[in-house]
Amino acid sequence: MTTANPDWHAIQQTIANKSFNQPLAGGPVTTLLGTQITGYDEATRSAGISFDLGDSFINDNGVVMGGIVSAALDLSMAIIVMAMTRQEDAVATTNLQVQFFRPCWPGRYTAKTRIIKGGKSASFCEASLFDSEGKEVAQATCTNLVITR
Repeated sequence: MTTANPDWHAIQQTIANKSFNQPLAGGPVTTLLGTQITGYDEATRSAGISFDLGDSFINDNGVVMGGIVSAALDLSMAIIVMAMTRQEDAVATTNLQVQFFRPCWPGRYTAKTRIIKGGKSASFCEASLFDSEGKEVAQATCTNLVITR
C-alpha cells in the first residue's frame, strides 16, 4: 500500500474533527506557509484556507513574492480536491493561472476556494486570496488531476 501525502491526513483529520483555524500538520510547504483550514462545506465543494505569508517571503520591494502568492493559491485548490479523494490517490496541478490585483504585504491571508467542476480524474478549481481587511489581492484557477494509484 502506498503512503498518502501527509497533507491528506491533516486535511481529513481537520475536517472530521471540525478543528478549523489550527495549523495543519502536513507536508513541508503546508507547514512553511502556516496553512490552516478555516472552514469547509462539502455540499458546495468549497473551503476557506488561511496562510501566514510573513517577512521570509518578501522581495526587494517589501511585498510577498508572486511565486509565494501563487503557491498559496495552488495549495488552497489542492486542499479542496484532496478533501474529496481517497487516501491512495494523489493530486497534481496540470495548469495554474494567477492574476494579481494589489501588493501582498506580509501578513495573514485567507483563500476562498471551490471546485467549479469535478470528476473522477480531474477538477477545475478557483481561489481568491484576501488580506485581513477583506481586500482581494489575487485570484487563480487551475485544473487538478487526481492520480489513482
